[in-house]
Amino acid sequence: MRRLTWSLLFVCAAGCTGQPPGAAIEGEVRFANGQRLPSGKIRFLPIGDTKGAVVTAEISDGAYRLGSRKGPAVGKNRVEMTAMRTSA
Repeated sequence: MRRLTWSLLFVCAAGCTGQPPGAAIEGEVRFANGQRLPSGKIRFLPIGDTKGAVVTAEISDGAYRLGSRKGPAVGKNRVEMTAMRTSA
């Protein structure tokens, strides 16, 4: 009985977040001259009536990808990107 109780608690903790499902997304980030952003982060922040968690993805060689389990909430999101570049 004790083992069954822990199993049910674990399943609920992993799948009962109350968050709506996310969207699978992927894309590219380029500078105005067409060069890919070497590395950085992209964040999706739900706004307005859109409910969900803030999600972040790594940008590598200009590309990012998030599956539906870790993707942004379906609806309106503010998108923020950050990157650093060394200056000469």
